[in-house]
This record gives sequence, C-alpha cells and structure tokens, in this order.
Amino acid sequence: MGYKKCESAAVSAARSGLEYSPDMFEARTELENQVMSLFARGVWLTKEDEEIPITEMTEQHIQNTINMIQKNKDDFRRIYIPVFRKELKKRAKLREVKADE
Repeated sequence: MGYKKCESAAVSAARSGLEYSPDMFEARTELENQVMSLFARGVWLTKEDEEIPITEMTEQHIQNTINMIQKNKDDFRRIYIPVFRKELKKRAKLREVKADE
C-alpha cells in the first residue's frame, strides 16, 4: 500500500472515529490491500467480489456483515464494524425524524 493510500486510509479512519495506528494499514495480502483501499472510500467488498458503497447496503446486509466479521476475531475487516454501526445509527435517526413529520 502506497503512502498516499495509507494516508487517506488514516484520514478516513479518523473521520469515522477509529483509532489509527500505522500498522493497522500495513496489508499482508493482495486482498487486504484491496479491502483497505475500499475501506478508505467507504466501500464494502461482497463475497461475490462486488464493490458496494456502505451507504447503499441494506440494514440487514450491514447487520449480517457485522455478525460475520465478529465470528472471526482475527478478521482484518473488523475496522469496518464502527463504520457499519455508525451507518445503522444514522439510518435509525433518519427514521425517527421522518416519523416525527
């Protein structure tokens, strides 16, 4: 992973409320490189190798993905969990606002 990608991943991590550590983004495999690049852009890679913006995932898909990641404590994609939870909270607030209208 190049410096610029690592730097933008760090910026993205900071914006999403994650604690950044440089080794967090030192990818060990080609897949990890790809996932870290997608993470920096707010995109999830599905099991079918489709890139999908987190904002376009259904709430059920987000929750299922969180559950899948949590089953494997060593899954490097754990960095997504706070981002997924933030997205779910944002959507819940939007529903509240719409319900109050």
